[in-house]
Amino acid sequence: MWLPKPIYERLPHFLLLVGLVFMSTVMYLGIDHPQTPIYFGAGFFCCLWSLFIFELRLRHRKPTGRSPHESTEAESDTENDTASAP
Repeated sequence: MWLPKPIYERLPHFLLLVGLVFMSTVMYLGIDHPQTPIYFGAGFFCCLWSLFIFELRLRHRKPTGRSPHESTEAESDTENDTASAP
């Protein structure tokens, strides 16, 4: 299934928010309410799933390396070294 990029990027945030809303609903209703385990389970599942998606994306996206500023400094250091060499 293909999702547009803005929706795809924000899906874990949305799932985490939904999970927190479900868990806060449990706190609002109280432990004695008959649907409390269902709300807590759904909230816990949403929070875990969003963290799982975050971790998968973090592992999949490799770091791009040095920033452009660092490479510019390294190039200027190299130029200075070659200019000072006899």
